Amino acid sequence: MQKRLLNMLLLLIENLPVLLTLGFAAYVIALNEVSPLSSSALLRWILVIIGLLATSEVVERFGRLRRIEAAVFNDNYNYPLMTIRNAH
Repeated sequence: MQKRLLNMLLLLIENLPVLLTLGFAAYVIALNEVSPLSSSALLRWILVIIGLLATSEVVERFGRLRRIEAAVFNDNYNYPLMTIRNAH
């Protein structure tokens, strides 16, 4: 039960930057529709969204590396791209 909860928490943490990016992008679009933003305000929002995109990329790479590391060090996992035992 705790492992399932931990996996769900990790899944949420890995996807949180992507969800925030989508939310902020939708917010900026809606805000611009209600009252047009100035160029400087729009530029600030674009920089925030680019920062969130970069953060989501870092989190995704960390998650992928964590899964690869778990696959390499876990004897019960059959990693499909390479088998270390048969490499000799």
